Amino acid sequence: GGRKVAGVLVETKVERGNSFAAVVGIGVNVSQAVEDLPAELRERAGSLAMALGRPVDRRALASALLQELERTRQDAFPSAATAQPQLSS
Repeated sequence: GGRKVAGVLVETKVERGNSFAAVVGIGVNVSQAVEDLPAELRERAGSLAMALGRPVDRRALASALLQELERTRQDAFPSAATAQPQLSS
């Protein structure tokens, strides 16, 4: 098996009626070396740098990830492709 380099966390909230909200978080281990990981995770966790054998540009990765998420959103919801997502604080 391979090493886990990323994870997704989804938190949802449902209220009375049809009110529903979800928050999605994405975590990516980018530049860690084996010795940077906790001892108990060293056999199963990794990073992109470890997998590729070279440093990874965090800004380029973030940009590519956001572009791909937007493309996927547009493909999944074509009628909303021009609508801006609503962010709440």
